[in-house]
Amino acid sequence: MTEDTEVVSELGGGFVKVNDVYASWLNSGDVIISSWINRSPSLLVDKHAFVSIGGVLRATTLVSVQFPSLGPSVRLASGHLIAGAVEVGEDDFDFAGGRLETGSFAGDLANLQAGELAVGDAHPSTSIVGSYSQGPGAILSITAGGVTSTPLLDVDGDLVLDGALEVLPADGTAPFQLGDTISLLGWSGGLAGTFAAVDIALPLAPGLAWDTSALYTTGEITAVPAS
Repeated sequence: MTEDTEVVSELGGGFVKVNDVYASWLNSGDVIISSWINRSPSLLVDKHAFVSIGGVLRATTLVSVQFPSLGPSVRLASGHLIAGAVEVGEDDFDFAGGRLETGSFAGDLANLQAGELAVGDAHPSTSIVGSYSQGPGAILSITAGGVTSTPLLDVDGDLVLDGALEVLPADGTAPFQLGDTISLLGWSGGLAGTFAAVDIALPLAPGLAWDTSALYTTGEITAVPAS
């Protein structure tokens, strides 16, 4: 358990590895990774470990001269990573697997392997200042507790979709009624692709179904009469 942490890494020589099924790291403040030409991740989360960062997870360079990157500063391979916010440079976050929860992500987030981006559980919503792309083996899991007109996942850039979308109820969620609308997705750039599978497990009043026809135009789903 820590409060504020700085990891200084030259050539990947300074690192924190949380990589055992019983391993956990709870940091109440910010985590700053200062790196120079990483050859291996300065923060590795693997083997079902748990990492919770209450503040910002930030990756910066030690020197002003830009060198070619040899590897990411942060790698989430499996396990669970929660952060209040994530600020990393291009190609500095390797989302290889596991579960990621964050209130905001500054940069392009590529969930192209076997990762799960979880929205609406640890944080009410997630904003991405950049693009979000999801591959065929990845999952977007959104937890909704009620009607909302503000996107639960808001992407300030392009949105590229594949893989699975799961929409789950928050604890104690009452059945949704006719006309109730939930804004799941928002994006300011272009939209490409669709989810290969959509599973909406939200409770509904009798005789209703979820209309997903606007999912790829407005990002919304609406409770309508079951046909």
